[in-house]
Amino acid sequence: MNIDLLFKDAKSEGKKEGYNTAAREYEKVYQEQKTQNRKTKEYIEQAKGKHVSEARTLISHQKELENYKAELERKKCDLADRVARKHNINATAAMALASSGSFVAVEIWALIPLVGTVMILKEKQFKSGFESGYAEARKLYLEKLRKLQDELRQLKSEGDTQINSLIDMISSIKNEIAKLNLEIAELQNSL
Repeated sequence: MNIDLLFKDAKSEGKKEGYNTAAREYEKVYQEQKTQNRKTKEYIEQAKGKHVSEARTLISHQKELENYKAELERKKCDLADRVARKHNINATAAMALASSGSFVAVEIWALIPLVGTVMILKEKQFKSGFESGYAEARKLYLEKLRKLQDELRQLKSEGDTQINSLIDMISSIKNEIAKLNLEIAELQNSL
């Protein structure tokens, strides 16, 4: 913790820092999902007019998304291992905490003899503010991601029935990718 925090409103500073941290992490996830959504919309639009021959395009896109999802799952496992080593917990616990969006790193300021009660209080206020800001930004980005998924559902409802099953599979994979990206962001925040 920075000594300057002793002279500032720790909770407000923590909230700003938490919000900014979550915004940096989730903005990447949001932009990536937005790009994937745009690509999927383009594929769907192409396939709508050309039916079965263009369904191959959707199948190809589905395979790309499945490969990307597998890559994210590997990244998530690697990050969970790093987090587990850093915090002396097992990887399963790290993944569970990331999935719940409630990973809080434990720091033991009480072991530093000269820190004192004021510093400990400021640290708690900062962490409380950080968690509050982080949760606020996370909620905002989850809503933005939900809107992207709704756009895809709307587009699906306008498509023909032959393509809808492919769109369902792609939507499912995209939802899993979004979930993996959020879990990866949580794990990265805990490093």
